[in-house]
Amino acid sequence: MKYIQIIILIFSLQFPCNSQNLVINGNMEEDKCNISEDSWTGWKRYGSVDYIHDSCQVWNNKNYVTAFEGNGCFGLSNGGVGWNPSVDSFPYREHLIGTLTEELVEGESYKVSFQAKPSHPWDKPWYGMTTDQVSLAFIEDSRNLPIREDKYDYILNIESDINNENGILYDVENYVLIEGCYLASGKEKQFVIGNFLAWGEEELEILWKDRTNIPNNDDVQYNLSYVLIDNVIVEKLSFNFSDTIIPCGSSLKLYKSDFPFDEISIDDNLLVDSLDIYERGNHTLRGTYRDCFFQEDFFLEVEECMTESNCQFYVPNVISRSNQSPNNQVSISSNCNYEINSASIYDRWGNVVYQSSNLFNWDGRSENKSVVTGVYVYIIQVNFENNTDQESKIITGTITVVD
Repeated sequence: MKYIQIIILIFSLQFPCNSQNLVINGNMEEDKCNISEDSWTGWKRYGSVDYIHDSCQVWNNKNYVTAFEGNGCFGLSNGGVGWNPSVDSFPYREHLIGTLTEELVEGESYKVSFQAKPSHPWDKPWYGMTTDQVSLAFIEDSRNLPIREDKYDYILNIESDINNENGILYDVENYVLIEGCYLASGKEKQFVIGNFLAWGEEELEILWKDRTNIPNNDDVQYNLSYVLIDNVIVEKLSFNFSDTIIPCGSSLKLYKSDFPFDEISIDDNLLVDSLDIYERGNHTLRGTYRDCFFQEDFFLEVEECMTESNCQFYVPNVISRSNQSPNNQVSISSNCNYEINSASIYDRWGNVVYQSSNLFNWDGRSENKSVVTGVYVYIIQVNFENNTDQESKIITGTITVVD
């Protein structure tokens, strides 16, 4: 007896987080050099913010005025009194306004991050100053921001939502990640990046921290700090899970790297790297990120494993020899996965009128001729899957051939 063994492997279903960045043109790459005087795709300037691109920036300093990745970023002044304090000829506060693809939802938590690096438009960044002040604040509409009446009105004193926790920004070569969690009040559609302290409250320090190693022993000439901004991301904290079904013998495999959380647990079991869920029923995912907490429930359905007791097979018991009849063929059907190992049909004298090693589909003919009317016996051997192995079953019955 021929027997086909199939090894059923336990496989995993992986559900990625699929987080979506809600910031329009968050990587600042879409505009290239096609920029207008006051705004770029998804962005507006509040003050004379610089759009910096490898192919079109006005600054020659490409050693320090560079994007975090790609070719585009923004540069803005975030403290100080300008080139010459006695003349006050340069804005000492500039702010960047970004736009979201949709309003934030009241009560929902959002993961917020952006890259920042101290720099200076001039060839020698150590000419300038630096601070720790680079923050992000969500707003409903930038049109509600205070109108600047003259060149001295560069203070935007609003409450920040995401703050720099890295301290004073000294590294002119590497960006630092500024991130945090924001609990939305609802209707926020824009945000502002910059320094929101009142005038004189920020502490300015020499950008080149180690004065003994300042190249050429140059003196500080610009009492102004300048920072580059790139890769702004706002994404809703969510597991993006829903009720799901997995096949018999499989598992739902979860990976910590797929979710934007610092810590994750499934049914109070801490997810360190990966975790398999086998049990049918309700399950709870919990995640924490900074001060935010998120919980989501889902139901896991496991398909019923097929055994001989619940795996049913059906073969029609009447077939017509007429080509005009809709019942001129018989085949086998089942509620489980199976393979035909062998199939034979015999007349009442024991002669074989049909035989196959891998299928069962009889049209009432033998050697290309219609058989005589009467009763015929079939014997079919099938292999079908159960929970852990492959089982074999013999199915027998009769088929009546009519005109």
